[in-house]
Amino acid sequence: MKRKIIIALAVSFIIIIANTTYISFILGFLTQDRTFNGSDFYYTSQNCGFSNRGLFIESHEELLSEFEKYRKKNPTDSTLYRTFKINPLKFWFWKEYIFDPKYDLPYKEPCIETH
Repeated sequence: MKRKIIIALAVSFIIIIANTTYISFILGFLTQDRTFNGSDFYYTSQNCGFSNRGLFIESHEELLSEFEKYRKKNPTDSTLYRTFKINPLKFWFWKEYIFDPKYDLPYKEPCIETH
């Protein structure tokens, strides 16, 4: 019983330390899950009319504002989706998955661009 408690505490400690800002960033960079410019976070609307690709958006609030402008012109395309998945095995991102509002959006496969 004592051994199980020690193991549980050790695992909890590792998860907490891995979710600190710098350690999480380093692990994300080393596992190639993050880039320096944040270009790995793309969004789309339900009918694929809106995308943040090519837009310089610095915050989640700014993204929502841009989508709201789009939605006023396109009321039938009314849901914003994230096109990046949550991977629960990447425990160093758990804090981000829980507290970052971008993960509150539903997931949708990226739209296929046709040219």
